[in-house]
Amino acid sequence: LPGTLGANLLHVFIRHNKITRVHQLSFKNLKNLRILDISHNPISQLPDLVFRDLHALEYLKLDHCQIKQISDRTLKGLMSVKSIKLNNN
Repeated sequence: LPGTLGANLLHVFIRHNKITRVHQLSFKNLKNLRILDISHNPISQLPDLVFRDLHALEYLKLDHCQIKQISDRTLKGLMSVKSIKLNNN
């Protein structure tokens, strides 16, 4: 995403898109993001610090993926989170 567009996004829904990998910098410019839904994708792992810039994120949906393990460092930076859905992984 272009830096200026990303800064204004509040909600990102990319579920059911056959995404297999998430790059460490995928969400870098999404400073105001409140909801991120990447559920229902065959993602097996998440890199450390992938959500580090999402300080305003409140809802993270990672359900129905193929995530087997999440490191302590993966969720660093989520200061405003209210809900993380990880069911059916």
